[in-house]
Amino acid sequence: MKAPRPLYRHISRTLAWALAAQLLLALVLMVALVLWPLTDRAAQDKAALIVLSAQTWLELPPGTRPDFEEELRERHGLSLMEGGAASESASRWVPYPYLLERALTQRLELPPTVTPSPDLQQIRVFLWVHGQPFSVHFESPRLLIGRLIALAVVLLGSSMLAAFLAMLMTRRLVRPLEAIAKVAQIWGRGREASLPIQDCSITEVRDLADQLEAMMRDLRQQDQERTTLLAGVSHDLRTPLARLRLALEMLPEAGAGGLRDAMVRDVESMDHLIGQSLQLARSEPTPVERVDLARLAVDMVDDYARLGIRLDFKAGHACMLPCAPQVLRRILGNLIENAWRYGGQQPVELRLECGRDRVRFEVLDRGPGIPEEKHEAVFQPFVRLEPSRNVSTGGSGLGLSIARQLARAQGWRMGLESREGGGTRAWLELAPVVLPG
Repeated sequence: MKAPRPLYRHISRTLAWALAAQLLLALVLMVALVLWPLTDRAAQDKAALIVLSAQTWLELPPGTRPDFEEELRERHGLSLMEGGAASESASRWVPYPYLLERALTQRLELPPTVTPSPDLQQIRVFLWVHGQPFSVHFESPRLLIGRLIALAVVLLGSSMLAAFLAMLMTRRLVRPLEAIAKVAQIWGRGREASLPIQDCSITEVRDLADQLEAMMRDLRQQDQERTTLLAGVSHDLRTPLARLRLALEMLPEAGAGGLRDAMVRDVESMDHLIGQSLQLARSEPTPVERVDLARLAVDMVDDYARLGIRLDFKAGHACMLPCAPQVLRRILGNLIENAWRYGGQQPVELRLECGRDRVRFEVLDRGPGIPEEKHEAVFQPFVRLEPSRNVSTGGSGLGLSIARQLARAQGWRMGLESREGGGTRAWLELAPVVLPG
């Protein structure tokens, strides 16, 4: 699949090819239908004049021939001389001499030779008229080449003017679309922004902006209604769950055989599942600040060490980036805890790649790994690779889904890859957020 290009580049390249094809077609048609016939007509006229001049020279008395030759030079630019020798004929690629030779051949019994000078400034004609050889010299009329150059200049100038106007109109169309795309990215991160197209005079673009703004208002309203509904359901469910747990705590332990403790764990799991469902439904904006990602990673190593989770991280130079640190901690924490749980509680490796082109976190484990065909499926809500339905052994199936939703809200990307030698590599690529002011 070809990499996508901006709309302006698409239109510019298409327009350039269209103008080049138009220019080439115009040149071909003008040469074939106008310039070549005009040049051929001029060659026919010149051939008739040369033949008539030679015949007239033969008919004149010898004493008057010098005056006739002088008159030909002054009035027609022809230098007519008796005698001479034939030379190599003109090439077909030199239009006027070739057409002149063809026109003379049609009027004479013996074929003539027409030879242009090396600089194409002069033309020499050798011909036989009634058995008498003649040489004729005259300046080469740049009929086809000169007109072709003039036509090319006119067409090129008009094409460049048309291209400039087309590019200007295209830019006027693309600029508001680019603004709409940037605002849509801000909307996707859960932030408010208005479309800066008040000065746009294109009706279709204004209609598109109005429809997008109306759609976003509807989506926000639906999101608020969904969150309110889930919050109400959570409140309604947590109240009886709290009563159930209180009742379970009041039950005597004797003779229960561990049943009470198991029921308490089930109630806690239900409460945890409700809390994660609310997290998945909410998309609240988070504060952005400039963060040293290397320092944040070191702090997380210390935090997880107190919880008994070994997290290996090689601290390097500072990596400053504007981002939401709370969101970043939640996403990395989810990936680290998954790697610890499914990696058989083996040490987890955390890496940070801080480059000019990208900033990337990686969480690596040596667990059993995830099949490649399920690398995307595990990001869907309630998808669990652990076959049982026990939350304590396989989780609720919402952790990775919540992490990706948080990442998308920040404009980040995340995914899973299989490690060589076994295990999984979870990665998170961060896109910087521009701080105001």
